Amino acid sequence: MNKDSKVNNDNKVNNEEYDSGSAGSVSSSSRIGNSNENKEQKVEEIQRITVSKQGQDALTAIVEKVNDGFIGGKINRTQAANWILMRFNKNLSEADIKEIRTEYFDEVAMLELIFRKAKESGKVPNEFKVLLQKQIESNETVKKRPKKFLTEQNINDVINNNVK
Repeated sequence: MNKDSKVNNDNKVNNEEYDSGSAGSVSSSSRIGNSNENKEQKVEEIQRITVSKQGQDALTAIVEKVNDGFIGGKINRTQAANWILMRFNKNLSEADIKEIRTEYFDEVAMLELIFRKAKESGKVPNEFKVLLQKQIESNETVKKRPKKFLTEQNINDVINNNVK
């Protein structure tokens, strides 16, 4: 039931009278129930998303281009976004899916998944065993170089080179 609807003691709803004694009457409680169902359906129909500033700018540019010279109506950002999403969904290719996955690939999430699977199975995939072994070997071979201490001769060389 919307804000303008009113139910009073005379069984009037939206200026319509219902005879509470007739077989075809509708009780106010069932009208309210149906109204709540309608609200739930509307909530399911409308979803909100958040876009980046770049996405918002692109959507605004699209709406402006469509509306420029459009004398038969006017679209808003919601309508344009819905049209774009529905059209993109119909034409979504495997290449598009691969490109999206590549752009939003999360190395940490992938490593967490592999780690979780390794913990569950008790086995680490061979490729990762090799990588881990290489990491251990590279840590052992990396040695700190001893620092060369400054002497008067080194300092004088720098000063003499700068003076020339």
